[in-house]
Amino acid sequence: MTEAKVVLASVSLVPVKVIKTLPCGYKIPDPLPWAQLVGPLAAAEDALARLDERRAMADFG
Repeated sequence: MTEAKVVLASVSLVPVKVIKTLPCGYKIPDPLPWAQLVGPLAAAEDALARLDERRAMADFG
């Protein structure tokens, strides 16, 4: 646990500036439109898997 405290103590706080907040009236649809979401989610999953495979095969020295 001492190691974690040293790491946390060495990290400086970075101020976060909120550029644009969501409007208070934003509502998440219930139920979610899964038919519209499934295609982009599957494409993202495939791209991430390919990236992981490329990273695993890359020679970083």
